[in-house]
This record gives sequence, C-alpha cells and structure tokens, in this order.
Amino acid sequence: PAGVRPNRLLRPLVKRLLGEVEGQPNLLVQIRMPQDFLDAHGYGILEPFLLEGFTAVLEYWERSVDLRLDGLEILHRAHKRVRYQLRRGLREAPAIRFYHREALPDPLLREFFEAAVHTREASGTPLGHDFALYAGDRAALVRNGKAVLGVCEHQGYRGYLLALASRALGYYWDGSWAGEKTDFAMHFLHYRMMLFLKELGVRRYSL
Repeated sequence: PAGVRPNRLLRPLVKRLLGEVEGQPNLLVQIRMPQDFLDAHGYGILEPFLLEGFTAVLEYWERSVDLRLDGLEILHRAHKRVRYQLRRGLREAPAIRFYHREALPDPLLREFFEAAVHTREASGTPLGHDFALYAGDRAALVRNGKAVLGVCEHQGYRGYLLALASRALGYYWDGSWAGEKTDFAMHFLHYRMMLFLKELGVRRYSL
C-alpha cells in the first residue's frame, strides 16, 4: 500500500508464515526474492525476516533471467554448456506444447503425475504427493492462468515443466521426465518456457 515503509511491507506475511509452521521443528523454510523486487523496494524489505532469525543468502537472489531481452540474447547469455544444449534443441526441434488458461486433459494429468513418481524414484526419493494434488490444485492453477505446463516429446523422451506465472515473475516450480532420458531436452524446454512467458508479458524467470 502507498505510504508503507519498505521495512514494514512484509511483516504480515512473515507473521502469517511463522504461524503456519509453528510446532514443526524439522522444517526448512526458504524464501527467494527476484533482484528487481529488491531494487524497487530496497534491502530494508528484508528486515522482518532478519528480525525473526532468517538468514539472507545473496546468491539466491541472482538466479533469474531477464525476459525483457530478446530470445537470442537470452541464449547467448547462457552458460557455455547450456548454450550447446539449447542450440541442439533448435536443430532437432522436439515437439513442445504449452498449456495455459485451459483445462488439462485427464490422461495428461495422469502422465504428468506418473512422470513425477518416476523422476523421484530415479533420484532415490519417493514422491510425497498423491494424484489428487495434480488433478486438483495444479490443474486449477493452469486453468486459472496462474501457472503454465510445458510438455516436450522427443524420440521416446517425455518431459514436463511447471512454472508459476505472474505479471512480474515466472518461477520454475516442478519438472519431471519419463521414457528415454535426453540431456538437452529439459534445457530446451526451460528456454522455450522463457519465450512463452515472455510473450505473456512476464518480465523475469526464476530458475
């Protein structure tokens, strides 16, 4: 609200957050802020977190991509290894489809969930959610325009990327894959997601 000092903007959020997690001693809470948000409001906005014992880690604020740049410039600024994968994606042109402000088909939701189960098993940690979360909340976020689901298919590989989307920020939330693993495909899906969010008017993408 107008007239509120930056160091007081997030006090209600911090109190509400700590109230939600009270009594859960083994829970780690991390909050990531995009650099342009800090530039707009100043570092005083961190005060409510610091007063409650949060630790500020500068590197977390920098892991974002400026979507105001054109697509080629975003590609050029990528790490050399990632840039190689993106160029391969441009050459091989895997099939990619984005879902936004539309209902997700039931078979797609089931495939998305099964890929998440597979991905967690491959990393040695079981998935902590059940199918109802995907069919309910996540499908609703996509349907209501608050998230985008990207699906990439290429030679037996199927990858999924879910990003939250607001006017200012796109935020990588979840990714999974099934079939034959392909090194470049998820990198390329991230890149295409950036371009899709850019077309929506989103200004920054947090990795």
